[in-house]
Amino acid sequence: MVEYVPCEDIDETNICAICLEETKKDESIVKMSICNHHYHEKCALATLNTKEECPLCRKNIEKDLEIIKHFKNKEYSCSSSKYSSD
Repeated sequence: MVEYVPCEDIDETNICAICLEETKKDESIVKMSICNHHYHEKCALATLNTKEECPLCRKNIEKDLEIIKHFKNKEYSCSSSKYSSD
């Protein structure tokens, strides 16, 4: 399961483990529910195109990839990023 993190839940002191930059409330942030790690949406998509695992803890997220690929070409603003899928 992949969820977009609502704006009010984004911790601006969090660091994206992929690009090593802080996450900001005006960015699309994705949470991998299998491990609860947060990443910039674009960072996660780029990494998950080559590996089927969380970049930080390496838990396999094969089921999540189908959902991510479906939404890969869509853009979500912070106000419309309340997507959640099972």
